[in-house]
Amino acid sequence: MTTGQADLRVPKQRVLVELESSDGIEKQLELFVLAPDDHWIGPDVLIETLETAGQFMPARDPETRDFLLLGTDQIRWLAISSAGMPLDDPDLLFDINSPVRLELCGGTNAAGSFLYSAPAAHARLLDHLNDRATWVVLHAGERLMIINKRQIVRVSERRNLERTDAEN
Repeated sequence: MTTGQADLRVPKQRVLVELESSDGIEKQLELFVLAPDDHWIGPDVLIETLETAGQFMPARDPETRDFLLLGTDQIRWLAISSAGMPLDDPDLLFDINSPVRLELCGGTNAAGSFLYSAPAAHARLLDHLNDRATWVVLHAGERLMIINKRQIVRVSERRNLERTDAEN
């Protein structure tokens, strides 16, 4: 590589994610993201990476150390640990907490909460899910799941499910 080419390289960090593809296979991969070394890589950085990657993005299998090109449209969800999440970050303050149960294509289920802020006129969960973004973050215990909205079949608000379960 010539000196000019080396100068054009953009430094990236690897982040370990768990993901499920549309064929139902779950695996761990390392994705490459633009982020400062001392920066916690949260869902916002991963979503930006997914949105700007195009149809394929580079990844690496941590077991085999093989590099691969990952079809972004075929990602059902990916998850990172919420450990290390900076709790004092003002961008992490949310007005709305919607506990949900999701059914995804292929029969995968996930439960957690959508945490978001929105103007009063657009504060419904329906408004949040119908915005232009392709990805939505589900807070699921120790994991933050970044869900491809095209893979969501059904969303059930858990407070309604709990009342229905109690009535039966």
